[in-house]
Amino acid sequence: MAYLGPAGTYGEQAANHFARRLGGEISLRPCDTIGDAYAASKTCDYAVLPVENTLQGVVLETVDALLSPLADTAFPSIEYLYPSGPDSALQGDVGSSPMAPEQPRIVADTVLPISHQLVGLRGARLEDIRYVRSHEQALGQCCAWLDKHLPHAERVPWPSTAGALTSVLAQGDKSGAAICSRAAVEREASRVNVFAEGVQGVKNNFTRFLLLSREAPPPPVADGPKVAFYALRDIGSISAISHFGSVVSIHQRPAPAGAVSGVPFPRFALAEIRVNALTMETSGAILMGSFNPENVNMP
Repeated sequence: MAYLGPAGTYGEQAANHFARRLGGEISLRPCDTIGDAYAASKTCDYAVLPVENTLQGVVLETVDALLSPLADTAFPSIEYLYPSGPDSALQGDVGSSPMAPEQPRIVADTVLPISHQLVGLRGARLEDIRYVRSHEQALGQCCAWLDKHLPHAERVPWPSTAGALTSVLAQGDKSGAAICSRAAVEREASRVNVFAEGVQGVKNNFTRFLLLSREAPPPPVADGPKVAFYALRDIGSISAISHFGSVVSIHQRPAPAGAVSGVPFPRFALAEIRVNALTMETSGAILMGSFNPENVNMP
């Protein structure tokens, strides 16, 4: 099971949770970036990706990864997508288009409570900190605390929270600090000084993680709540999938150059809907997966 590493990340905690749910012998494979974790999903049985946070919203790296197969498909022109013209998208007039290549499916989710720690080297003082490293999501979640207590410290994005701590320890610079999880701190307890705990903006801070699988997932329980994720070649396709249930979220991203012709600002989109049916294929949209959401917080 691939996840955003190294050991001590929130991704590792989510991966352990999924592994317990699945049962059996599942080994964890840490990856350097979210993009690497998604790429590993093509060879690993499973991959875990963070998708959204209470404070910072959607994780753009994950959305880009999930939409990336669309860029590998030959796309029709805007005239083909909308036979009656671009304005017909408003009426849901979306032509059929080639399916994306086979890819891992989203088969489950979980929600993890997030509490960040600000740490530095053993013997370091808070007033000496000149820069803080962490994943960009964590830096954003802790911006209010940093504005108040370390307004002059440079905020340096890092591929992961635990990786940020590892880099600060390796550098041996007492003017550096990292924002990371308690699990990461506990792994290096003898080498770090915890300046503050719970430095995120709010107490009830959560990150949602998705589980991807190459194996055929079990069908959602018929009488349980169901959600589905779709990759949309164009936002006009939302009218087609909205017939299946209520739209929960839509996240648009710029389409790669040349992916769609005849559009000044082409966009791909990842949509989540709360569905009323188990079979939800439609033209113009690719079903990324459907499942019964966990809807509980991890202990």
